[in-house]
Amino acid sequence: MGAVLPVGPLIALLWACATECDADCRFERAKLTLSTDKAATLAELRAVADPVERDMVAMRLAQVDPTQAGYLCAEVTTAYGLTRCEQVVGRPHLGATPAP
Repeated sequence: MGAVLPVGPLIALLWACATECDADCRFERAKLTLSTDKAATLAELRAVADPVERDMVAMRLAQVDPTQAGYLCAEVTTAYGLTRCEQVVGRPHLGATPAP
């Protein structure tokens, strides 16, 4: 058998997602399009079947980029998720870029 070639983390992630994609995989895929493609981000989020896991993915994404929290939090359905989203949306300075 031949030598195994090193595979970059992104390629490994995409391969894992192509074969089986759980909530963590959906989070990673959605994070790639978070600030550039709202439709793709929402598609990944909506592909998470379990509502609690879907809310966790939405909250994690909102924490990664609070400027996107508005549309992400609109997808949240659980009471805990709504509370967490209110905290992220209520702290817009978290998404501000520091002055040079």
